[in-house]
Amino acid sequence: VSLDYYRRESVKILKVFKEVEGAIVEKASIDESYLYLTTPVIAAILSRYPSLSKPPSTSTSSSTSQGLDTPLPSPASMGIRIPWSEVGNIIPVRRAPAAEGEDESQAEEEVESEVTWHDVALWIGAEMVAKCRAGVQARLGYTCSAGIAGNKMLAKLCSAWKKPNAQTVLRTAAVAGFLNPFPFQKIRNLGGKLGNQVAETWKAESVGELLGIDLKEFQRELGEENGKWVWEVIRGGEWGEVEEKTLVKSMLSSKYHWIHVLSTELYGRLADARAEAEIWPKTLTFHYRTLNYTVRSHQLPFPYTSNLTIAYIDNLAQRLVKAALPPKLVPTETVGPWNNFSLGFEGLERGEKGQAGIQSFFSAGQVETEAGGKAEGKRKAEEVVILSSEDGGGTGGAGDAEKEEEQRERKRRKKEERLAAAAPSKAKAAAAPSTFSCERCAKPVSIPTGQDLDKARAEHADYHVARDLLEGERMAMRGPPKPLAAASTVGKESGTGPTGGGKKSAKKTGEEGRRAKGQSSLTGFFGRK
Repeated sequence: VSLDYYRRESVKILKVFKEVEGAIVEKASIDESYLYLTTPVIAAILSRYPSLSKPPSTSTSSSTSQGLDTPLPSPASMGIRIPWSEVGNIIPVRRAPAAEGEDESQAEEEVESEVTWHDVALWIGAEMVAKCRAGVQARLGYTCSAGIAGNKMLAKLCSAWKKPNAQTVLRTAAVAGFLNPFPFQKIRNLGGKLGNQVAETWKAESVGELLGIDLKEFQRELGEENGKWVWEVIRGGEWGEVEEKTLVKSMLSSKYHWIHVLSTELYGRLADARAEAEIWPKTLTFHYRTLNYTVRSHQLPFPYTSNLTIAYIDNLAQRLVKAALPPKLVPTETVGPWNNFSLGFEGLERGEKGQAGIQSFFSAGQVETEAGGKAEGKRKAEEVVILSSEDGGGTGGAGDAEKEEEQRERKRRKKEERLAAAAPSKAKAAAAPSTFSCERCAKPVSIPTGQDLDKARAEHADYHVARDLLEGERMAMRGPPKPLAAASTVGKESGTGPTGGGKKSAKKTGEEGRRAKGQSSLTGFFGRK
């Protein structure tokens, strides 16, 4: 069964919800959403009862005034009466659980409860939700059920109170009586290991059976954080925020079919999602379950492309499948030793505005090539498409022939203009000398290709300046010749100098030679020409 149709309709329903000004919409699943209506509800209360928007007087004549800390007047004192029957089903306010030794049947009695400002907020919120549901039915033909309460957990629970096509309001005063008989493992996050641990530890099934357990005992058995959370949630306290979330964060396709089928489905879903917003996944992930029920996965980055196709997804998917296969099994078809596998996108995020492929950075003029060839053939194909669209998709006829002739003539003129513009530079390059004579080197020096004569002379002159500076540094480091070294050299040449002086001179001359040799290695920084 394909869920594509349901996903597209879900997007349309979310659009209706987002029309409530100031509301925050969080998509929980394909058929469930949360609406945070605090901001528009407060605005509506101040609009209906403008006296609340004025700060109370702080004059000393009023003994009851406390400035901004003055409590709000009760709704009853302002003459507010709430027509609950007009906004849906109302969960009745019942007595608190019976105390020990008291008749438990009395806890089922409905009691009257004074209207509070929280009730007023729920009433106005229920009116807004009723308009949303009516809009969905009028425009799309779908019915919806809704729960209106003080937090996400309570709203979800009471939304299922009287289905279908209904909405239910859970007042604060009715929370205790509503939760008391409720199976606590139906509460979100209490249906798994934590819920089983609670049930086994206290042999309980309903919320009412847990209300007598104090906070310290919960924390001792479940841990500090889990114990506090369970203690609060069975009393209706849940502090999860409604977050703006209408775009998908991941996509998954899981069927007992070939990878190509999964790639096709993911392509359709991503294309639909990108029609609503410029989102793009970070990774493509292949999950599989082996024959011994071990679940594993492989993933690859999913690079952006402006030309998204089924083949693009399929090629990456095939690489993931090959990576998942055992080394000795390389089948010709995409099937492995698994009893289930799935392909999915993860990390879907809204891309940067104007995100596009690298080809978008080049204008049409920059991608033209001198050789023509492939680029020229591509331009011809584009021109044929343009011509076909202008003439209603037909081909042939005198008009088409004339247009094609114009296109060919225009190309011929452009080509001649380019060749004419390039001719002077080619002639100039051919006439330019390839060498010049240096007076100091007394030999010809070659000119690098593409460089003019003046620049080549200047660079060669810089070479001589650098050599002169290097020779000057060498002479400064050597210093003037020493007498001993000079005398020993004469003695060595004539054979009449002192023998000791001759040996010492030879040793010192060797040291100077080695030092000079080390200094001469600096010439490696300059090329010889």
